This record gives sequence, C-alpha cells and structure tokens, in this order.
Amino acid sequence: MLFALILLLLCTPARADNVVKEPELLVFVSFSMPEASLKPLAQQVRQSGGKLVFRGLVNGSFKQMSEKLKGLGEEVWIDPTLFERYQITAVPTFVYKGKRLSGNVSLDYALQKMRER
Repeated sequence: MLFALILLLLCTPARADNVVKEPELLVFVSFSMPEASLKPLAQQVRQSGGKLVFRGLVNGSFKQMSEKLKGLGEEVWIDPTLFERYQITAVPTFVYKGKRLSGNVSLDYALQKMRER
C-alpha cells in the first residue's frame, strides 16, 4: 500500500493552491509505443522542460506501471483528464503553446513544425 502511495505521489503533477502548473510542452504517450521510440523521446522531453503524459496505469496496476516506469527512467504525469482536455486519440501527440502534432517523430521535428504554424 505504501509503495502505491509513493508511486501516486511521484506521478502526480505539482500543485500550488490546487492549480496544476502545466509546462508549455506536453507529450502524450503510451507504453504501447516501441521502447526504442519512447525512451529517447522521454529524455528529450525532460531536457526541454516538458512532461510526458500517460492516460492511466498499465493494466490498472500500480505494480506493473512502476516496473515500466523504472525501465523508462523519467518522471511522468498520469492524467486521463489531460487526454480528454486536449482530445488526444493517438500517441505520441505533442502539445506546445496550444498547437499540436501527432506522429512518431523526434521532439525537435515536432517543435519545429509547430513553431512554423
């Protein structure tokens, strides 16, 4: 039980006065993505100050999610409401300053394309 609570705290966005401070860059992902795509993307997002966002737990299990997150090695948010708010239906989807792009592309490419719009 304590393990689940710690995982939940680690995966919950930071709050100040009950308001979530969202970074300018959110990248919506899933463990259904190939690890060869997900791991480098996670590192790029961290370096840029953005956040990876998962819809929910792996098979509804804190234990399975924890194991997957250990392998990923990056901090993430788990927030199905963000998927709803931004109407995310495919991953990866990049959201930057209100603009969005979906597709298995590098972060640099996605940011460049969104800045051109």
